[in-house]
Amino acid sequence: MNNIRKRGQSYQAQVRLSGGRSASATFRTKAEAQSWVREQSYKLAQQPRDMNLRITISELVTRFLDEKIPLRHSAKNEAIRLRAFKRDPLADKPLAELTKYDLSRYTDQRLKHVKTNTVVRDLGLLRTVVGTAINEWGVKTNNPFDDFKLKRRPDQRYRRVSQSELTLLLDTGSGSPFVKPAICIAVETAMRLGEILSLTWDKVDLEQGFAELNRTKNGHGRIVPLTDRAIVAIGCLPMTNHHLIPVKPDSLKQAWRRLVLRAGIEDLRFHDLRHEAISRLLEKGLTIPEAASVSGHRTASMLARYAHPDPLKVRQKMMENG
Repeated sequence: MNNIRKRGQSYQAQVRLSGGRSASATFRTKAEAQSWVREQSYKLAQQPRDMNLRITISELVTRFLDEKIPLRHSAKNEAIRLRAFKRDPLADKPLAELTKYDLSRYTDQRLKHVKTNTVVRDLGLLRTVVGTAINEWGVKTNNPFDDFKLKRRPDQRYRRVSQSELTLLLDTGSGSPFVKPAICIAVETAMRLGEILSLTWDKVDLEQGFAELNRTKNGHGRIVPLTDRAIVAIGCLPMTNHHLIPVKPDSLKQAWRRLVLRAGIEDLRFHDLRHEAISRLLEKGLTIPEAASVSGHRTASMLARYAHPDPLKVRQKMMENG
């Protein structure tokens, strides 16, 4: 059904075909509206009547952004990833036509600009969108992710943070009163930045030396032992807010980047402090289960990706035991 109605000084055109195929637009003149109706009638007629065959990935992403993202732990970052994906040509493809070859081409193109782990996270989120559409929203189509496996490329980071670098960071002036305590807590406890910023005073027991984390990346809470250095760093923080460090992640990251720049240290990320902390835990002699209980890793393989033993210390142990 085609319909053109005059609304004030403009004309509203609408095209409707069976199967829920429809489109509408507004034009300045009736002639423009009539021309558009003819063009859209032809285009819509070429689309399948079955909505399952024509719903696009972009439409599913939009619905996921509206209904699911607000309920997820990493809502902000995932929303950014999905909105970026909607700008990719692949987003306009109907889900029913998406194949593992499309995913392979998308992966190859993305790997020209970002690292493997970034692509893994992007595809994992897209897999969740497609799975939700099929399992919860009743979209009837095959899941192309069932036959797709990402060809991983090694891009693991091996950056250790030396004691001299840590000393330099702590001795360099900073405009933020929170960045240095956050550094100390990260190195001493292996907490992620988000976990540090989530800490509240009622979840910290300085007398017993423990901190309780309820919100973590993998969704599992844990009790983190606090070293003497961590207790001193926390004890220096003012108890003027519910949170130990009452700043947003972006603000602390900016303060970190400025501090690293002032200190003249190259290629150092805040997350490298977590790598360093885990490596130190293992070097102190903690077993893998013990170190994992501190870091929050659920598997030994994931923990191993973060552990980077110092070759000099390894050699020393080999010489001592040899």
